[in-house]
Amino acid sequence: MADIGDVKASVAKNDYSNVDNYYLDDPYEGELYIWMVTLLAKDQFSKEEIDFIWADKRNKLEAVNYTVKSKGGLKITVEKGWWFSAH
Repeated sequence: MADIGDVKASVAKNDYSNVDNYYLDDPYEGELYIWMVTLLAKDQFSKEEIDFIWADKRNKLEAVNYTVKSKGGLKITVEKGWWFSAH
């Protein structure tokens, strides 16, 4: 979890630390968080910072092949995961 130096300060002027060496870099909540930062907070981060977050996550992605039986055996490549949230 993160420790936020001043909860009333703006994102750009705040000080953050990682208390337990925990990162949201999984293909579940971590990916959702990265999408939120990319789409909703892009004015708070430089393009280079956002690209760095995605590059770091990209190293952990694992592709698997999936056969869609209802589509006549159509084969697609998907991101490997145990479960995914829709929230």
